[in-house]
Amino acid sequence: MNIAASGAARRLPTGGDDRPTLLRLSDDGRLGALARGRHLSVDYTAEPGGTPTPARGRLELPFRQRQAFEETLRKEFDARMRGRRPGARGRRFHQVRYLVPGRVDRMRGHVRSSDQTSADDGLRGRRADHVALVTTDLDGRLVEEPRVAQEGGRVTGGRPGPLLPPAL
Repeated sequence: MNIAASGAARRLPTGGDDRPTLLRLSDDGRLGALARGRHLSVDYTAEPGGTPTPARGRLELPFRQRQAFEETLRKEFDARMRGRRPGARGRRFHQVRYLVPGRVDRMRGHVRSSDQTSADDGLRGRRADHVALVTTDLDGRLVEEPRVAQEGGRVTGGRPGPLLPPAL
């Protein structure tokens, strides 16, 4: 389910008033217009015959807003880690878009960081030195201190390592 601010929702195309609700709400023009701005998306689960319950919510950002979010998070992360680990730099962001359960203004995920300074922020061919659990606001500003959840270990290449802790 996609959730948009009421002002943004009013500006979305209707999807055809003569069509059934599901077809109107899933109309390509409507979904495309929704994707041009920041909105929330919630996944639901339900057992057969059971009541649907929200399973996981996430913030959806258009490309440029996602870049701004990650740049803000990178600066915040680097500044907070500077005193604890000189030279640590945020390199990759994993699932820093999932809402904290029960909140629509906080997100959690992982930042893979390296103690090496390099122009390559992609960690390609290099080992990540740490994985930290972070909690941010919707703009990428840290609202808690990063918690280093993995020191060294098997976080390599361009994939999340097998030791990533759950973002609870």
